[in-house]
Amino acid sequence: GQPLGLLAERRDLASSDPAERRAIVVDAIGRVDGQITTLREKAERLALMIQEAEGRRQHLEAHLADLDAGREPGHPPITADP
Repeated sequence: GQPLGLLAERRDLASSDPAERRAIVVDAIGRVDGQITTLREKAERLALMIQEAEGRRQHLEAHLADLDAGREPGHPPITADP
C-alpha cells in the first residue's frame, strides 16, 4: 500500500484548481526533503557507529593474537583527541 499522505495527496490532486494542486505538490516535496535530511543524518551516525565497532573488533583481534601467541594482551595508553 501507499502511505496515507500520498493517498490524501492523490485525492487532493483531483482538484480542478491548478494553484491548489501545485501547492499540494510543493508541500509534499518539502516533506520529502525533510525526510531525506533526516535519513542522511542517521546514515552519518550509523557510519560512525560502524567505524567505532570495527575499531573495537580490531582491538579484540589484537588481544586474540596475543593470547594465541602466549602473550598477555596489552593495552596501548589512552590518548585524548586533539
